[in-house]
Amino acid sequence: MKKTSIVFLVISVLLIVSGILIKGQGEKMAEKENIKLFRQELTDEGDLIETIEFSGEDVNKFFIELEETEVNIFGNSDKNYIEIINFSTLEYSAYPNNHTFNIKSDLISSLTGRAEGGKFSFNGVRDYVRFEEHNPDKRINIYLTSDCSVKSFTLNITNGNINITDVDLLCDYNINLDTGDIKCSETPTASLFMCTLKNGNVAINECFIKRTDIKIENGNITFSTPSAYVYDYTVEAEAGKIVYNGETHQGTFSIYNEECNGDFNAHVGVGSVDIKTTDTQPVVPSTPTENQPEETENA
Repeated sequence: MKKTSIVFLVISVLLIVSGILIKGQGEKMAEKENIKLFRQELTDEGDLIETIEFSGEDVNKFFIELEETEVNIFGNSDKNYIEIINFSTLEYSAYPNNHTFNIKSDLISSLTGRAEGGKFSFNGVRDYVRFEEHNPDKRINIYLTSDCSVKSFTLNITNGNINITDVDLLCDYNINLDTGDIKCSETPTASLFMCTLKNGNVAINECFIKRTDIKIENGNITFSTPSAYVYDYTVEAEAGKIVYNGETHQGTFSIYNEECNGDFNAHVGVGSVDIKTTDTQPVVPSTPTENQPEETENA
């Protein structure tokens, strides 16, 4: 080995050791001064969490494209924020751009920084040299206030579950999922619920959705809605049964009304569809405002 190579090797080792020592000292100083050193916080329960607050007026769409993760969307929150849980810094990028909040498995963006309004910001190397152990289960939690302007979710997830709870906003949900379950409950209104699922189940409970379009290769669908809402139904089950309020049908099932509130379309390859109308007092859909249009561009 040449002398210059040896010199550079020694300098590299010294820089690495110095960096580790400085990082350790910085952590002690930050803890003493109660300063947040890292953008992710390791909780006592072993979860590595980044919390991002966002303006309910500036963000009207979410675009999430991830592999192994669970996505939870909660309504009626006190503030608008996101929790990104148990992702290492190099596994994701999260940034708002053109009124859309993006969360992606994107190595390039995670390395170069975050695009905010077309500008990149870089928080330093310290986030990339953390090696603490944390829980393996990856989750994205989105909390929405009742008056925010979010009206569209596009979720492209390889494997994981998606849960939508207590979201009283006239939103579009466009979901592509390979394997997992989708649940929507206590969410009285939605303008569009469109999902494509290879393996898993879809459960929509006590909801009014103006347009529903579900396609499942292998799995089941359960759908319940107040009987005061009148739907047109077009349902196909290639290898399974269709149950509408206790009546069993095979192959196809349809209902058409002269006046209806919404459309329900479903196609299942292997699996069953169970539809129930209930006596639950319906929640009148929110009057559309400039933040909640009657139909979005996806409908």
